[in-house]
Amino acid sequence: MSTQDLPDLWERMAAFDPATATTEHTDDGLDDLLAAARQHCPAVRAHSGQHGEYVLVTSDALAREVGRDHTRFSARSGIGASNAAGIGNQSDPNCAPLFGQDPHLSSGDPLVDQVELRRRLQPLFTPRASRSWRVYAATLARMRARELVGRGQCEAVRELAHWIPAYIAGALLGVPRRDRPRYRTLATRFFADDASECDHAALYRYLREVLALRRDQPGQDAVSIVLAAGASEQQALEFAVLFSAAGTLTSGDSLATLLHWLACDHELQQQMRSHPDRLPALVDEAARLRGAVATSGRTVTSPTRLGDLELAAGEQVLVCWYAAGADPARHPEANQIRLDRRPRDHSGWGAGAHRCLGQHIAQTTIASILGATLEILPAFAVDPAVSAPRRTFGQLSGLDQLPLIWAPPAD
Repeated sequence: MSTQDLPDLWERMAAFDPATATTEHTDDGLDDLLAAARQHCPAVRAHSGQHGEYVLVTSDALAREVGRDHTRFSARSGIGASNAAGIGNQSDPNCAPLFGQDPHLSSGDPLVDQVELRRRLQPLFTPRASRSWRVYAATLARMRARELVGRGQCEAVRELAHWIPAYIAGALLGVPRRDRPRYRTLATRFFADDASECDHAALYRYLREVLALRRDQPGQDAVSIVLAAGASEQQALEFAVLFSAAGTLTSGDSLATLLHWLACDHELQQQMRSHPDRLPALVDEAARLRGAVATSGRTVTSPTRLGDLELAAGEQVLVCWYAAGADPARHPEANQIRLDRRPRDHSGWGAGAHRCLGQHIAQTTIASILGATLEILPAFAVDPAVSAPRRTFGQLSGLDQLPLIWAPPAD
């Protein structure tokens, strides 16, 4: 089946281009569009203005099949993936580089084996290691909430959700504690929609300082591990840029989603205030239903079948984790927030060899940030006097803004 069998769906799908760098808003019925695709043709040929024809995957079963089978579906080059040099075994077309391509970076240096590098990084992200960041995350959140509470309002995407994760990402990366405010500022500007060449150059310069520091003074951090694995300076820089994106953008988008849920549902907010032990389950539900990584690309390596489609080698596949997480065939009451689901029993953290390496630390630290924020800020809601938040959708999914209000405490 193709979208040509569903004229209305095909017409709407033709304008749907999640693979581009520009995010699209889902307010215009994207959830309904994806649900229709999932129901009628979970693997469907669609069209992207940037990449041409591709196969959109929307069901949980097919998303997992693609994510887990790197022999048939390579992440080395696909919609939203890098074709350029990065740290990864590029002699193996089935092995995706750990890093995406930044247009300013092009190494071509000797390569570091990705599987070995991931093995070396793993100790930083185990459940036990992740729990060690609870206090730091909560301390940052309390500090930030105390700065905001007297105002009675904030723009939570910029001033809260994306503010705290950058400190944690910097710490994991190997940024000295004294430099983390500087790193947060540089990383925030680097990933801003209106970032300039100067903003990009400023982060590159600082990350090179971190690389030099960790060559001389290695520690138990990601940069030190990458350098010890034999990465060149350029390869390590590519890693640091992508790590910064993963640590700030995805965690920040997840936090924004959760704050929006709490702001719109007073009963849920009160429940989390009374039972903060339930916050990790809420974070996991957000990953399932509104995961920050909305889509990822794969390339077919040899002729194969996916669902009802026969695919040729070289075809592009776009896995929509966002849609897979809401698949009622996998998740009862899929569009409802339920805290009694089996932990991480979904594809919101990805699937297969490229399942999110930082899932445990993300779940732990985001829950800690939310808990500490709820301790300091009184009951909050979305400001009705400001235009309503809109969900953005592309390779990442988040909110364009989140204006919150609350009653400031009496002096």
